[in-house]
Amino acid sequence: MNPTELAEIAQLVDSVARKAGKIMLEGASSTKELEFKSSVDIVTNIDKNVESFIKQELTSAYPDFDFLGEEEASVNGEDLSDKPTWVVDPIDGTTNFVHNIKFSAVSISLVVEKKAVLGAVYNPYVDDLYHAYKGNGAYLNDKKIQVSSTTTIPDALIHTNVGYDRSEEGVAFMMANLQRLMLKNVRSIRMGGSAALELCRVAEGKADAFYEFGIHSWDVAAACCIIEEAGGKTVDVSGKELDLLARRVLGGAPALVDELASVLKVPEQE
Repeated sequence: MNPTELAEIAQLVDSVARKAGKIMLEGASSTKELEFKSSVDIVTNIDKNVESFIKQELTSAYPDFDFLGEEEASVNGEDLSDKPTWVVDPIDGTTNFVHNIKFSAVSISLVVEKKAVLGAVYNPYVDDLYHAYKGNGAYLNDKKIQVSSTTTIPDALIHTNVGYDRSEEGVAFMMANLQRLMLKNVRSIRMGGSAALELCRVAEGKADAFYEFGIHSWDVAAACCIIEEAGGKTVDVSGKELDLLARRVLGGAPALVDELASVLKVPEQE
């Protein structure tokens, strides 16, 4: 897919993200119908409405592209082929959305051969649109952004989230990685509840790195493209090449990512 094609697609995606954000905002003040994928993983009727709108807009413009959305995937499963595929999270940070914490976003990515080549993440509460496509740099609205120059853990503000695993083993694993960072004298750790927006904070240099286990492709694909176009690096938490279906991610300033990959542990290493 050449730069001219990507530029044209990006214009559509940015417009759709903003329109979807308007639907999300309108739903924020309404009575929400809640369903539970697990005891702590919530979906609302607004998530479903936003996803339906995005799918209609994107697939009508590009009918040959596949579509992978969070709410459809909860029924049909999560899979990626090498075909161009829209990867969509209608509301990343649904728990924040339900609790009226204004840190949630629409996330839309175009993935080709299992790699994100375009991404848009829109927080309608503050009208922040993070967007990028391969070879064109990363932007917050009209301002070009870049990752920080932080190289060491003691200088780093790191974002993560606890995910949905509430088993004794899962909680112990999560706490062990936090302990590793604290014993390395990490400057600070933040948990925001929206992987997409937290990765975008890293892309604009407000935070230095983000990692999480248990996430899905739709949570991170768009923001990973944005980080890479902002001069950052995204990998598996082990330091290996990022696999959008592996359900874990580490992204940030390149040298810091390398150091974190040597400190954080993944389940098979425990």
